Amino acid sequence: MLGNGQSSGRRSVRHQAQWWIIAVAVVARIPLLFVGLTYRIDIWRQTDTASIAHNFTHDANLFFPRINWGGAGPGFVESELQLFPWTVSWLYRLFGEHVWLGRSVALACTAGTLVMLWKLAEQLLPRRAALVALVCFACMPVFVRYSTAFMPEALALLGYVSALVYFDRWFRTPEWRWALLCGAWGGLAALVKPTSLHIGIVFAIALVVVRGWRGVFTRQAVAIAALVAAPAALWMWHAAGLHHRYGNTFGVISGGDRKFGGLSTWLSTAFYVDTGRIDGRWVFVWVGVVPAVLGVGVAVARRAPVLLLGGVGGLVVYYLVAARYIAADFGVQYHVYTAVFAALAMGLGTDWLVARLGGRPLGVIAAVPVLAVVAGGVVAWADQLPRRADEVVACGHFVRQVVPVGDLIIVSSTSPQLDHGVENNFQDPTVFYYAQRNGWSMAADHHEPALMAPWQQQGARWLVISPAILDAHPALRGMASTARRVPPPRGRPAPSCEVYRLSP
Repeated sequence: MLGNGQSSGRRSVRHQAQWWIIAVAVVARIPLLFVGLTYRIDIWRQTDTASIAHNFTHDANLFFPRINWGGAGPGFVESELQLFPWTVSWLYRLFGEHVWLGRSVALACTAGTLVMLWKLAEQLLPRRAALVALVCFACMPVFVRYSTAFMPEALALLGYVSALVYFDRWFRTPEWRWALLCGAWGGLAALVKPTSLHIGIVFAIALVVVRGWRGVFTRQAVAIAALVAAPAALWMWHAAGLHHRYGNTFGVISGGDRKFGGLSTWLSTAFYVDTGRIDGRWVFVWVGVVPAVLGVGVAVARRAPVLLLGGVGGLVVYYLVAARYIAADFGVQYHVYTAVFAALAMGLGTDWLVARLGGRPLGVIAAVPVLAVVAGGVVAWADQLPRRADEVVACGHFVRQVVPVGDLIIVSSTSPQLDHGVENNFQDPTVFYYAQRNGWSMAADHHEPALMAPWQQQGARWLVISPAILDAHPALRGMASTARRVPPPRGRPAPSCEVYRLSP
């Protein structure tokens, strides 16, 4: 009797393994809620989102998000639907403005994504493969990095994976409820991150593989497509109007920052090398490529799961379209979607290996890539823990101390307006965010006193610039010599920037 109870308990633990994996993954991320915004890769993206959340506390109109580098204007910006910072702003109203609240919203979305990823893996794969996929997804460095970031990626990924879950249910049982849920979640993902729109290609490939082209044009399939694409198209039309009227943009669609690839990029060896390097490090931790390739091979041979095949095809198109950011170190967040299909492929490939090597000494080889991904996730987790003394953050705090509230500033950026001839978002919001001041950002390739004159006429009273940039631009150094420099604070480390009081 006792033996039967112990055996039953072990079976119960194995049956609940997915929930233990999810619980450990979520709890392990809690320390990351309190690390601030100083992660070195994309502090600029996090501080922009945090600035919008702060501005929503003063004006909660979701249709008019505001940034701080919009000059003397209201700062309305062309962007994705800023649902993430808007939600955070309401928590700010209740509990005060704390960065950990924004990270907590991201973690809540991550918990939901892990649950939905398990549902997806369970629907598509054998149980052992599904558990491996869940472990790999939870620990992939790219997912660890963005699972608590003050960015909309966690919310977009929740919508993206949920849409895949309900698409598969609709695919098996074509009922309107599954079609509407799939479209609603996919529409949310596309609104929050328009890059999620490539999910439509994933769906189309899956339908064509099994049902032919006729499957794409059924009423329910068309309804899914409309629910995914129409809200995002309407929002981008509205957002482009904000750019046209106020001149501020994240480069979503109408200009200011070109993300798209072209023939020169697609024919460039560097594009494929850099893309492979980023995926190798942030998604597969290199050795994970082996079971992932095996998993795709198994899916091709079996023609199932078709969502994995659709995912591979959809990602290829997505990579080619968003080529500029896909191959750049500052665009690692563009690879979060890859983690979903990479995890499914690794689970399927590992299960295939275990079935052929299990019970033999060589069977342990199948666990090596999974352990490597877990180790890579631990490294990505630990890399976020130290509080870095960021020089740009220190500069922002210094500006906040010396510049009166309401005064407009000019902040020198290290990013160019044209990056190898391509439009680039050069605005660096970090100083603006920590200073809680508004003004203009001066591109690295446009450091000229004459360009500052119109801003001074509109009310710019302060220049924030690094000594190195002044030394590289004699005309600016000459102008600064006639302005009043604010001395650095006593008893504290000198900030990396200099602050000058400009003449009216």
